[in-house]
Amino acid sequence: MAASKTKTGKTATRSKTKSRAGSATKRGSKRSPSARGNPIDAALARLERDIPRLLRQLRRNVQDLQRQVARARDDGEKRWQTAERKLKQDANRLRSRLEGAIGRVRGGRPA
Repeated sequence: MAASKTKTGKTATRSKTKSRAGSATKRGSKRSPSARGNPIDAALARLERDIPRLLRQLRRNVQDLQRQVARARDDGEKRWQTAERKLKQDANRLRSRLEGAIGRVRGGRPA
């Protein structure tokens, strides 16, 4: 026990050096030696890290596209309804004018 005590009488702790060594090991284990040296492995590792972000971005883009399609469909439907309404009004106006013209022709001549 006397060997483990320091000059001040306190016991020496190794936890600080262990934690530094442990964190260095953890940092080293994140990237394998082959990933550092091989550009293909590095690119694959970067791609693996980016996939979740890219998927979120893709989902967001698909949702935006679906909203745009729905808006275009609604706009097209409104335009169709407007055109249909105008066509019906024009057809009714033409029919009434034709009926008036036919009535005048029949009314002017004896039947």
